[in-house]
Amino acid sequence: MGSTLFVLSGCGLLLDPSLSLDGSTDERAPFDAQVDRGKSDTSTDSGMDEVPDLLLSEEGDAACSNNVEECNGRDDNCDGYVDEGTGVCDPCTRGVADESRYLFCPDHRTWQGGRDLCLGYGYDLVTITSPGENDVVQRAAFRISARDWWIGLHDTDMDGDYAWVADGRVVWTGGQGGTEVAGAYTNFWSGDPSGNGHHCVLLEPDDDPRGTWHDKPCDDQAGVICETL
Repeated sequence: MGSTLFVLSGCGLLLDPSLSLDGSTDERAPFDAQVDRGKSDTSTDSGMDEVPDLLLSEEGDAACSNNVEECNGRDDNCDGYVDEGTGVCDPCTRGVADESRYLFCPDHRTWQGGRDLCLGYGYDLVTITSPGENDVVQRAAFRISARDWWIGLHDTDMDGDYAWVADGRVVWTGGQGGTEVAGAYTNFWSGDPSGNGHHCVLLEPDDDPRGTWHDKPCDDQAGVICETL
């Protein structure tokens, strides 16, 4: 059974048990959980599918560094939740699915500026490894804000070879007209990657279907999706 993504935001969103990392349907009934609401960019597309406003309860870490929760991808106060608390990860919105924890940070930054933000919180730019995860991430991101969102894919190390920045795995070779690496997952828009000095990858809100990837200049400004290391 795939796990549902639960997103914390101030939007009054509802649980959607159909969101699953592996693309399967989670038939569990919605349940109550304590949530905390921080700041979020509430500019949304009214046609978006709803995404949840609850955080899935998690196992507490075996040891706690202190009893004050910080935004670092760890359960500092051993209460079973990670990075919870009003303002802890502002201006980002937190989400969790399976073992993956995400931050959706809507303020516009360059790709490297976004990565620096993620690393400062103990995260990195998101790595997307399956259609189910891509669906969960893009639906949550565009529900928070209908803007462009950086992900962790780039070809700044070797032109035309797109790799995930968190672990260096190459998933696409040959640039424009190239090929997906065997066993890898990519979701480029038709005609992308386009090259032309575009070396960093983002999600755009205007695609049909949503959630396809575009290579863009790394100095463009977009929101940032982070994932725990």
